[in-house]
Amino acid sequence: LYVLRADSVLELYATEGLNPNAVHLSQLRLGQGLVGTIAASARPLNLSNAQEHPAFAYLPETGEEIYNSFLGVPVLRAGRTLGVLVVQNKTM
Repeated sequence: LYVLRADSVLELYATEGLNPNAVHLSQLRLGQGLVGTIAASARPLNLSNAQEHPAFAYLPETGEEIYNSFLGVPVLRAGRTLGVLVVQNKTM
């Protein structure tokens, strides 16, 4: 789960499967990477191979290289983006 902070930075706030040490350290700007793209557009993104998408941004501290498929959905309240919920899978 990435939460959008007041300074327009998305911060990894909670995880199950990624490196737990990356929580509160991994950050993306609006429009940066898949998560930032989802937050900026307020639209979900479903990919069978996330690393092939042009917006993919590798964050080595997360350990996400073991994952292939990706589903990200914006967390919205009253039309405002609060964050992005991501589900990833190791198989394609």
